[in-house]
Amino acid sequence: MKILSKLILVTTVLTLSSCAKQKNKMQESHSEVFFNHTYFHSTDKSFLEILNKAGFSIADNTTDHPGSIQSYFIFIGDLMPGPKETYLTPAYLEFSFIRDPQTYLKNNEAYAETNDPKSPLKWKGYSLGASQGLKKYSEKIAKKLKTELKHKNYNWKQNSTDQLPGWNFLVFPESPFNYYFYTWFTESDSNHPNKNRSYESHSNGAKNISGIVLDIQNEDQTQFLELITDNKFKDGILSVGKNHFIYRYNLLTKMEKALLKNKEHQYKAVLIEADTKKLDSIPLPYEKPLFRGKKVKIVRFPKTQWDIFLLAN
Repeated sequence: MKILSKLILVTTVLTLSSCAKQKNKMQESHSEVFFNHTYFHSTDKSFLEILNKAGFSIADNTTDHPGSIQSYFIFIGDLMPGPKETYLTPAYLEFSFIRDPQTYLKNNEAYAETNDPKSPLKWKGYSLGASQGLKKYSEKIAKKLKTELKHKNYNWKQNSTDQLPGWNFLVFPESPFNYYFYTWFTESDSNHPNKNRSYESHSNGAKNISGIVLDIQNEDQTQFLELITDNKFKDGILSVGKNHFIYRYNLLTKMEKALLKNKEHQYKAVLIEADTKKLDSIPLPYEKPLFRGKKVKIVRFPKTQWDIFLLAN
């Protein structure tokens, strides 16, 4: 009996060890991809007042992009993973002010192709990152999807010809999403012009960008998201890295959907975990019902843009 008990004990330990290794291996595989940042466009700066009232600290430095765009940033949480030779920041929200929509349309082929004069307001971006680096991840994912690596110099205004330090992008020319939900990967070279910037905490207690709510239209879009994240939807939720998730809008409860009833775009909301005590002090009401089992305050933007759900945690 003692020998049998020892055999059972050893078998149990080996089984648990094997399960743990398999789980760790799965987590390592899925953590290759992580959330980098997300943005929306606006033809006015009303978002600045909304964000300030909601208790966010907006970074001092802005960035200019081609086509008359000025971007504002909110950094949240710990530094993102990535190769040592790259410039690492916390994950962030980007709010892009379009000074002149017509200039932007003329400077952007994608917008021109939509032939929609309101397209600058409709476009949203959702960018991921790869801990092993874009070049390696591109080689891996190119076996499944058509990919393209692009580069833009930090000082593109002075020199957009030579290959200088800048942003690197992994894009998908055959994405099943239209231009209004642009999905890609971002990586920043070292020697970033704002490499010495500091990251301020937020009075609303924001500490992690934990997910988005997306109204996925068809199976092609589902498969595309699963391929680029190297993961599978489970019960309407797709894990992106360790602490970020894509939630299918159509699998929310009827009451949860009611919180988003005025959103015209398929990209409905960004979810942010916030410290409960700090969130309590922000002059926004808690909504009913709970969202995903948590108390929620909503930072609302116009119907063509996503909202921010601050989840008490």
